[in-house]
Amino acid sequence: MQKNTFWDSVYFKNIIRVTDGLGFLTFDTLVGSPTFGKLTWVRPRVLQDFSRVAVALTTTGTSGVATYSNTTGIFNVPNYGGRVKSKGVTLEAPTSSENFGLWQTQVDITVSSINAVVIGSSPSVTINIAFGTNITSLTNVFSSGTAITNTTTGQTINSGFNDATIPAGSWIRLTSSAASGTITQIEVTINYTED
Repeated sequence: MQKNTFWDSVYFKNIIRVTDGLGFLTFDTLVGSPTFGKLTWVRPRVLQDFSRVAVALTTTGTSGVATYSNTTGIFNVPNYGGRVKSKGVTLEAPTSSENFGLWQTQVDITVSSINAVVIGSSPSVTINIAFGTNITSLTNVFSSGTAITNTTTGQTINSGFNDATIPAGSWIRLTSSAASGTITQIEVTINYTED
């Protein structure tokens, strides 16, 4: 952006829209507006008169871009749902009968995969992810446990689901059903989307 000052006025040329996904920088061109001729930061989730910033917005539904319709006056904010999120845990010296608490989800989520790596001497730990509103009555995410034996790059489990949809309010736990060898630790990452 280039700024030139002439007497008591400031003129901006080559203004580029700046956005953080929650708002954007624009130049108010509506005569009579309290912010006329000024750079303003617009937050779509705050009720405002978006008609005056229509010139700064695209008018088509491009994915991931906030849009404004001149005909309907509707301001559309991109839906950032569906992004994959991850949470991980490291459990030292896991046994064959773990039932280790990870977190309680406050929103509905869907597990897309898990990644796991084990450290030790000829280690093997058979794991699953389980959930429930009561930690004594759990539902497994995968139909059966998977033996984690990879000690370098890890393993990805993204098939064989029993129930990947976890409701809000559920406790999420790491369980194991078998273990062998000398096991120092296991690292597990759960990849999921918020529904």
